[in-house]
Amino acid sequence: MATKGKLKIAGGIAGGVLLIGGSVVILALVAVVVAFYFLFEPWLERHIVETAQERGIALQVGELDWGLFWIRIEKSRFSLIGVKGVRGEIASADIELDGLTPVGIDATGVDVEVAGSAASLAFELSEWTKNHPHTYSLRMVGRDVSVVWRPDPAGTKWVEIEGGTVIPTEHGGKFSVKQAKVAGIALGEIGAAWTKDEAQVGLGFGLASPKDAPVRIQVNHSLPEPTADIQLVPTELAKLAGPLAMVIPVKDIVVRAAAHLKFPPPGQPGPVTGSLTVDLKGYVPPHPVELNGFVFGDTTTFSTELLVSEDRQTVDMTKSEVAAGAFKLRGNGKVTRHDNDAHLQLDLRGDLACAALANAAAQSRLGQAIGSLVGQLAEQALKGSVAVMVRIDADTSDLAAAKVTRTIGVGCGLKPLDPHALDALKGVGDLLRLPGLPEIPSAFPALPSALPPLPVPLPALPWPDRPIVERDAGQ
Repeated sequence: MATKGKLKIAGGIAGGVLLIGGSVVILALVAVVVAFYFLFEPWLERHIVETAQERGIALQVGELDWGLFWIRIEKSRFSLIGVKGVRGEIASADIELDGLTPVGIDATGVDVEVAGSAASLAFELSEWTKNHPHTYSLRMVGRDVSVVWRPDPAGTKWVEIEGGTVIPTEHGGKFSVKQAKVAGIALGEIGAAWTKDEAQVGLGFGLASPKDAPVRIQVNHSLPEPTADIQLVPTELAKLAGPLAMVIPVKDIVVRAAAHLKFPPPGQPGPVTGSLTVDLKGYVPPHPVELNGFVFGDTTTFSTELLVSEDRQTVDMTKSEVAAGAFKLRGNGKVTRHDNDAHLQLDLRGDLACAALANAAAQSRLGQAIGSLVGQLAEQALKGSVAVMVRIDADTSDLAAAKVTRTIGVGCGLKPLDPHALDALKGVGDLLRLPGLPEIPSAFPALPSALPPLPVPLPALPWPDRPIVERDAGQ
């Protein structure tokens, strides 16, 4: 009996120990779960923020909820790293995971604010795309998306979009809205689209199809030095006044532009090089009638090579050229960026051969038949050239107040006439005495040793963005 009693006591003690031990284990497990919950959620939030940053998005999470294969964020803010003018808020977004890697996002209630000129946004978005091409691989769905764009950050709204949708496509995605307001006027459907493959990302703005959009950006991110090609298809210049944050008081002019940019390798600092060409169809610079032989056609072209500084604050323009027919000005310039505008300085020069100038003037005054013969004499008699120099100093926010300085240098002189020139002179004299022609003196006065200054006004510089107020030299 004593032995049985001892066994019962020992069994009771062992059971108590097991009960206490089990309780401790359960409490420990509960503590671990609670600790995991409270420690994992902050870690998960940090992981989401860091993953977004790797994809070029600065994310501020408002509220977070999660499950085994999903994460939901609410009342959150975002911006694009390196693109100063794009930021927004997300009411709710479900993030699809592959392990802990986001592979898709389904967002509802997205409000996007865009600020800055079209040119600045195109450049910054191209560089952002070069640095973060894999972001375009995310499967994106968006509902109730609104966008407000102010080309001037302190100005009025240019584009207002409400109720937009984002849907994935086979190789990218597209954003569309049935109705949008531009400058307060209701327009039809507009949108944007993107495509991605292993080598490049294509972007289109204006229509929900990259190949049909009026503005196209193609970023080749797989090259050792990535490139971006930005194209503006032929568009009425007046329609670009809002996106460029400028007043363009001209009509019936169609502009086409193309820029090629070469970036440093991803993750490495350095300048950006490239080129820009702008065609203005329907516009030629104002010019004296004597220059009709030089300025012909209906298109003016501006071209330049670009060098963007490492801090992206200055743009050096070299080998710049403005051409209208045979009349050309060449030179260099510089653009310095500020918070809301930029300062432009451009120096251009053109040289017109004195003989060609006299030929053109003769034809404009005497008609092509007689003028061409007189022009032949001028080619035999004149040497040297006339230099036309133009300096532009302007702020993009107030181009109407641009300072334009024009200078003329005349270097014309006489050269000895050969016998062939004298024969030509005799032929001109015979022609001028043909019956029916008005009487013209048979002898020409002696040619001066230097031509007088060119008639004014001089041809105005066809600057692509906006006509510039002209001032005489010295003002």
